[in-house]
Amino acid sequence: MEATYKIKDFDFSKWKAFFAFEEKQLNEARERLWISKDEKLVSLGMWLIALKSNYKEMIEAMNKHYKEEAERRKKLQTKEEIIEYELRNYEAYYTWNISDTVEVVKEYWFTEQDVLKVYNLTKDKYD
Repeated sequence: MEATYKIKDFDFSKWKAFFAFEEKQLNEARERLWISKDEKLVSLGMWLIALKSNYKEMIEAMNKHYKEEAERRKKLQTKEEIIEYELRNYEAYYTWNISDTVEVVKEYWFTEQDVLKVYNLTKDKYD
């Protein structure tokens, strides 16, 4: 079963939020989303930029979306499928570091031991 990464379906443009890695992308997003130069922006980490005026509400909406997505995925996928997907998504098979995956799957009530078990069972597939 193909997994759907939870952030993919969140409508950032509704909140006039965007990802920018450099100034050119920031300026393009301001123009595309009709954000004036007077509107203050905040960086929320991982290159996510949002309006200072509504970022708290956006974070609340994101958290709600993530919880709903976690419940949906738990109905469609096994624990092992979710963990393996997240291990790939956070490149744990290349970095040999599962810490990011451990943090993400806490939303599903999975433990570090769960992640380590799946990692050890699947790592040979990604050599």
